[in-house]
Amino acid sequence: MNQQPYFSIKANGNEITQRLKDRIVEVEVTQRTGLLSDVCKVRFDNLEEFPIQLPEPGNVLEIAMGYKDGTPDTHAALTPVGKFDVGAYELTGPARALTLYGNSIMWDVDFKSPRFRSWPQQGSETPVTLGDLVAQIASEYGLQSGVSDALRSITLPHLEQSESDMQLLTRLALRYDAVMKVAAGKLLFVTKGSGQSLSGQTVTSATLSKNQIIHWARVSNHYHLVGAVQGFYHDSDQAQRMSVQAGSGAPVIKLPYLYPDEASAQAAADSQLTRLKRAHGAVQLTVPGNPEIVAGALISVDSSVDHLEGDFFITEVTHRLTSTGYISLIKAEQPN
Repeated sequence: MNQQPYFSIKANGNEITQRLKDRIVEVEVTQRTGLLSDVCKVRFDNLEEFPIQLPEPGNVLEIAMGYKDGTPDTHAALTPVGKFDVGAYELTGPARALTLYGNSIMWDVDFKSPRFRSWPQQGSETPVTLGDLVAQIASEYGLQSGVSDALRSITLPHLEQSESDMQLLTRLALRYDAVMKVAAGKLLFVTKGSGQSLSGQTVTSATLSKNQIIHWARVSNHYHLVGAVQGFYHDSDQAQRMSVQAGSGAPVIKLPYLYPDEASAQAAADSQLTRLKRAHGAVQLTVPGNPEIVAGALISVDSSVDHLEGDFFITEVTHRLTSTGYISLIKAEQPN
């Protein structure tokens, strides 16, 4: 079998790989667990006698990666790895090159515009759940919503929104230790660190053995080790600041924000403790390129690798294809 790394790039819906493949020096896509955080870089050999047309605002790149088994290019088995707005480009010399930089497609610019409203609406005494809020915002942008079972029924405190929908959802994702992302026409709000899909199934991108890893490193950061996290809220009945705690023992981390009620403060303390525990056991892996490895899923390492056996939650993966080959660089943490 003669597996050759291959890729596809579409510019504004038009395939450009065949026409420019001898001029493309590097293709890189980085996927992260967060909204609008995926980025790409494509570098071209920009010959003086045959300059490449410079991108314009609004240009879109669609990138897929994979392999072909000695077959024609058109028969390559490719996996889409992202769709990007070209937000910037760089020209360099004297070895002339053009590098394009892209960010994940924003499906609606209004998502970043400030909004002013109450949750629930004024006059309504029915509290809003996290699932209700995500569903309403998703519908306003023509998206379906997908919220993990563990998050869907959480009752939110009264919210006065004076920020964009993107900022509001990002803040709530941080409070409840969730991943918020748009994918496949859905606004997703899922439990972070679990590697679970909305169906409740655990998604494992790959299972690796010693001979499938080019390089690995495991970092145990003791600065992230904490015994407990304290959160604070305002008790209107007693007219004073009250505290809640997640975990026990020392050291104790205190959250700086004053939350509106006990449930919100407890959720924030629980989330921070979980994040710090995950970050203590961080790993970095370099493996042969595999477009099926995606941020937000789990990756499993078998017992053939000392100090690394077990499952890890993928926080970031960079797929890099150059003339020297195709590799995937993975950043991961211990799962919840």
